[in-house]
Parts: sequence; structure tokens; C-alpha cells
Amino acid sequence: MERLRDKEAELINDLVMINTDRIESFAKAVEGLNTDKDADAIAILEKLGQQSQQFKSQLAPFADQQHSGAARGSSQSQGALYQLWTRQYREIDREGRKGILIACNEKEEVFEKVYGNVLDSVSQIDEKIVQMIKSQLEVQRQAHQVLKEIALRQ
Repeated sequence: MERLRDKEAELINDLVMINTDRIESFAKAVEGLNTDKDADAIAILEKLGQQSQQFKSQLAPFADQQHSGAARGSSQSQGALYQLWTRQYREIDREGRKGILIACNEKEEVFEKVYGNVLDSVSQIDEKIVQMIKSQLEVQRQAHQVLKEIALRQ
């Protein structure tokens, strides 16, 4: 595989770390829900976590593994995109179904914004990678819509 430019590698590494954070957050959110009463919410949150695991797997071959632990999900090397994520991202620290779903919805809005920022940088990214990121964003948006619908049924 050809070597990515530094900017491309930074963006990919940041996306891998963001997806790692997303996996951990949804696992934590699921722990805060009632397995008997909240099966619908648990199902979508688990799906979102699995989605990020898939996204990471797709991104990992493009990650710059010499300069970052991103392929494994460590945050040793943080680029501008990951810093944006951490400034806007909040831990899911609310309790109860409604609070958890609101926090997850907010997190997904930040995720969409960050992915949108990557796509705004398309002149700096190989077209093959752009298509993968667009596809990931579309899959995420569809799942986010389901999350919104579940949250509205309170």
C-alpha cells in the first residue's frame, strides 16, 4: 500500500481513535440501562458500538502505525480532528434511559460533525479513502436516525 501523506495519516489515525472512544462510550451507556425494560435502546447502542468496530477495521490499514498507536486505539498521538472531538465530546454520565439516550444522541451529532470536517478536507485525502469515509458517515446517519426515534418514544 502506498504511503499516505502526513495529513491523510493524521486524519485516519484521529478517526480510528474517535471510533475507539465511541465503542467505549456505548458500552458504558449499555451498562447504565435496564436489560429488561430497555432492550430497544440496548440493541441500537450495541449496533452503534459494533459499527465503530467495523469502521476501525476499515480504517486501520490506512493508519500510520509508525507514528501513532491509533490502529490499536491509543491516544498517544492526537491530531487536530481528535482534539476537536475531545473538546466537543462529553462522557455519557447521565442516568436513566432518557438521560443516556439524550447523551448518546448528542455524541452522535458530534460524530457526524467530525466526519463532515474530514470530508471538507477532501482535497487532502485520496479518493478511495474519501469514499470509505462517506460510506461510514451514511451508515452512521441511518443508525443515528433510529437512535433519535427511540429517544423520542419516551
